[in-house]
Amino acid sequence: MIGIVETHGRPATAELVAGLEQMPRKAVEYRGKIFYELDTDAVIARKPEWVLVDELAHTNVPGTRHAKRWQSVEEIIRGSIINRIMRDTRNIDIVVVADSHEAERDT
Repeated sequence: MIGIVETHGRPATAELVAGLEQMPRKAVEYRGKIFYELDTDAVIARKPEWVLVDELAHTNVPGTRHAKRWQSVEEIIRGSIINRIMRDTRNIDIVVVADSHEAERDT
């Protein structure tokens, strides 16, 4: 499950996450504009087996519960049963392959 990935318009990054389930982003109004952030509460409520959260150093829009995205990830870990947090889209292909091999060993 993808909590949030910032593609910044990069096709290669968008291709990596294509077809994976993504959590809707939380709309936050700030200075008359709408910004979309990681919906920490929705991720916790969903209790996915794993979640990908990109750009941990990201500064959240004022008005969100945490100043930095890494703080949201800490809350997700404390508030859920998630056993894997993927922190960087550059590693997604490695993790997906590793999970495939785990499934093969289990059968």
